[in-house]
Amino acid sequence: MPTSPATTVPSSGTAPDAPTAARDLARYADAYDGLPFEGIQVEYRRQAVLERLAAWGAHRILEVGCGREPLSLYAGDFDAWTIVEPAESFAAHAMQLTASDRRVRVVRATIEGAVEADALAAGAFDVVLLSSLLHEVPDPASVLRGVRALCARSTRIHCNVPNAGSFHRELAVAMGLIPSTDARSAQQVALQQSRIFDATSLEALVTEAGFRVVARGGYFMKPFTHAQMQALVTGGTIDRAMLDGLHRLGKKFPALASEIYVDAEPA
Repeated sequence: MPTSPATTVPSSGTAPDAPTAARDLARYADAYDGLPFEGIQVEYRRQAVLERLAAWGAHRILEVGCGREPLSLYAGDFDAWTIVEPAESFAAHAMQLTASDRRVRVVRATIEGAVEADALAAGAFDVVLLSSLLHEVPDPASVLRGVRALCARSTRIHCNVPNAGSFHRELAVAMGLIPSTDARSAQQVALQQSRIFDATSLEALVTEAGFRVVARGGYFMKPFTHAQMQALVTGGTIDRAMLDGLHRLGKKFPALASEIYVDAEPA
């Protein structure tokens, strides 16, 4: 059986793997696997990302941070798909899932490490996907600078993150449960996430890294926490039709959506 190419960028001094030192990636992977409702959230996030890829007609894709399931498994026609994933368990799983597809390459590294080690060719990608990533890393500006070094003039990037202004966070503030919408939740603490973005801070971060925002939006309206949403789904109160409706509401009212995104190009 053919196997997908795989690369592990070695650690040396303060270079390739240094950005991961501030996080316990193995503990993160375990915590991520135990999240309620995240599987459903992933479905709608994936749907939103694939819509962007289809609109652009992208054929050479770089996916930075793939989590448990690379997006290449669900994508339509493409020529080459590169995955950069620093977590050992996630990278190994991605290699297993894409083993029969020679178009897919998995690089186990941070994006900064991969760039420094020349593991990726500059200008080789139509689109760079940073899906549910920037809020996860200790230094999101460093990640974007690494991505910027790889971009041709025509390269697009897509960044999506949880929204600080999500309806469920606004509700929590109104109920007096948290002092502000950008307060860290117990789930964020468990996942070692240091910050949460709103539309303004996300656009500012991307712009400061040398990009120009060309589109913005949101998807999936989440009225309650992940645990509460999962309980409602498990109990049958929320069905698939309701979930689809919530997804459409997030697109209609992005300021209150559970997740927001920006598309950008090199400035």
